Amino acid sequence: MNHMILTEMKNREMNLWEAEAREIAQLKREKLEIQRRTLELAEREKRDRDILFYNSIIDTNLPPIQQQKLLEMKMKIKERYNLDY
Repeated sequence: MNHMILTEMKNREMNLWEAEAREIAQLKREKLEIQRRTLELAEREKRDRDILFYNSIIDTNLPPIQQQKLLEMKMKIKERYNLDY
């Protein structure tokens, strides 16, 4: 009789461990999904800022060296996003 009780207790304990392991795995998957979505959002926001800058007009009152640097930055953005304009 005691053997049956011990076996049943061990089975219950194993079921609890398995349930906990499944819950931990699910939480890890959810955390990774949140991290992925956060990264995608940050990338979209960066792209939006880059496109806004790319479409902005370079101030002709700036020194030529600064104008050139801004133009170079715009060309890098054009290449990065494969812009055709």
